[in-house]
Amino acid sequence: MKNWVISLLISIFILSLPSLAFSQKQDEPIICFSEETAKRMIVELEQCRITNKQIEILIKENQELKKQIEYLKTIIELQKKQLQISKETIENLQEIINYQNEAYKHLYKKSFYDKIKENSLFLTLGILIGVAITL
Repeated sequence: MKNWVISLLISIFILSLPSLAFSQKQDEPIICFSEETAKRMIVELEQCRITNKQIEILIKENQELKKQIEYLKTIIELQKKQLQISKETIENLQEIINYQNEAYKHLYKKSFYDKIKENSLFLTLGILIGVAITL
């Protein structure tokens, strides 16, 4: 009985094979692969999908990095302008300091005659005291 059921199933399978083979279009070739080849193909297809997703992610990251580079270039230009303004400010302050230095020198510069006048006052005072003591 068991054998009879198995042979019935096998015969049904064999009878259905031609209908499966002929159900496809006649002009398309049938390609068969071994199980190992099919496994490798599936793995490689999955790896290809994963690689494509990674490429898409990298493209987006690359675009973001390009935007960041443009922002950094703008920041560098602004910092260069700030540096130039700072240099000009330092030069202006140095000119002011030099001008003030010359003004103070001119203001406090005493002429030779001014020094004689100042010292002559003390000399005169000393002579008067000396004469007063001797008298």
